[in-house]
Amino acid sequence: MNYEQRKILEEKRNLIEEKRRKLALSLPHLYGFKWYDWAWEFFNHTNKMGLLCAANQISKSSTAIRKNIHRATDTAMWPKLWPKSPHPQQFWYLYPDKNVATSEFQTKWVPEFMPKTGMFDRTPQKERNICSKYGWQAYYDKKRIDYVEFCNGLRIYFKTYAQDVHSLQSSSPHMITCDEELPSELYSELRARMFSTDGYFDMVFTATKNQEMWWRAIEGTEDQELFPEALKMQVTMYDCLKYNDGTPGHFTIERIKAIEKSCKSQTEVDRRVYGRFVSEIGRKYASFVPTKHYIQPIALPKNCKFYAGVDIGSGGQGGHPSAIAFIAVTPDYRKGYVYNAWRGDGIPTTAGDTFMKFLAMRGNTVFTMQLYDQACRDFFTIASRSGESFSNSEKSHSLGGEIINSLFANDMLFLFDTPEIRKLGGEFMRLMADTNKRVAKDDLIDACRYAAVMIPWDWTAIRSMPTEDDIEKQTSKERTAKEIAEWNIKLRRGEDPRDSGKVLWREFDDNVRFWNEEYGT
Repeated sequence: MNYEQRKILEEKRNLIEEKRRKLALSLPHLYGFKWYDWAWEFFNHTNKMGLLCAANQISKSSTAIRKNIHRATDTAMWPKLWPKSPHPQQFWYLYPDKNVATSEFQTKWVPEFMPKTGMFDRTPQKERNICSKYGWQAYYDKKRIDYVEFCNGLRIYFKTYAQDVHSLQSSSPHMITCDEELPSELYSELRARMFSTDGYFDMVFTATKNQEMWWRAIEGTEDQELFPEALKMQVTMYDCLKYNDGTPGHFTIERIKAIEKSCKSQTEVDRRVYGRFVSEIGRKYASFVPTKHYIQPIALPKNCKFYAGVDIGSGGQGGHPSAIAFIAVTPDYRKGYVYNAWRGDGIPTTAGDTFMKFLAMRGNTVFTMQLYDQACRDFFTIASRSGESFSNSEKSHSLGGEIINSLFANDMLFLFDTPEIRKLGGEFMRLMADTNKRVAKDDLIDACRYAAVMIPWDWTAIRSMPTEDDIEKQTSKERTAKEIAEWNIKLRRGEDPRDSGKVLWREFDDNVRFWNEEYGT
């Protein structure tokens, strides 16, 4: 190749590079950043649902944003994506709240990904032909981002998880994207918004909320799996060592190892580095492992003993719902099964309503014990007048929590995998140890706890169970002068020195506030 030929090739290469540079500046959502293999796959997938459970800070949100801008502006894709309604009017992009949405739009969407400069920055016009297809304009409501409108007429609305379900019951979006883990109770309403549009649902998140529905979607197998037709990806930091063109990514093995060392636990490593759906440190019922303790409904063993727990609430939109749980225990008291349950979500209930629901669920089954929350005297009165015997429940959360955790830890208690009992499993997964009773979502747990505590479990089946001699040695060891002083102080304060007084009094205060709120006082 002679000098002239090399010069011509170099000029062509410079022109191509200049064109690429301008495209990267003008259309950064397409050309401004390199792609990882997993990001390119998620960007291009056309499944009706896409779930990306990933490590932190690997550009999962950036991938979702780029995909939304691309689908909003490339009108040539529309007939293939939405053959029944090929001119979409709106997408929804959901963040936890409006402050997060506004911050993300101003610091990430606009500077990094929205089309830029010259013809690409034109305000949408009524006469679309005078505006580039990449023109857009942002609209705010009270200084918070509301929506972006493109020249083709499509709008991307910014919705939030903080909005109640009723505020999401408007319009019919063609695509919904959730940035971070969506509260499971909002999913059905969002999905229903797209029935008429045959729309698409994507969610990119790091699992931090222990929600049973998303655990089933990501980690569930066979009968436990939800949304089997969805594209599901679990992405680790190690998937970001290089881009799909072979160049180094923004993580190195050394950096990842340093991040692993900075995590406080293996659970944090699994979640933050490997993108796993793992249980949160600090769960009150940490021994509950859904992969072990959910089972398909079975024929209950003969001669089972049956126990029932009833938690009475006012229900409705603002009150705690009533809940009922039935446990069958084997004759040797070594295995128990929560085989039936009910939680009256959103249903206003009186004590009489809850009692009638109990009778309908029980049928002809004869229960060894029927426990109820004795704070609701109306329930006891109604049951007694109907000839039904109910006993007071053991109200101690600490005692009940220890028993249920021990049952799960030793594989002595199992939940039938049915829609209503999944609500109980969801409570076990999500309830944190430091959650205040007034706001705790533990209504089915309470009902289950009332029943479980009164069952005479055969704890000798547990390996390494302490002997009576061990217990005697532990309780009879000599106390130091400091311990004796602390013991006497607790006695003077009216606390049980054998237990944590703070915990017991906190439970008492929480219960008082809870029932005051239920009765509107």
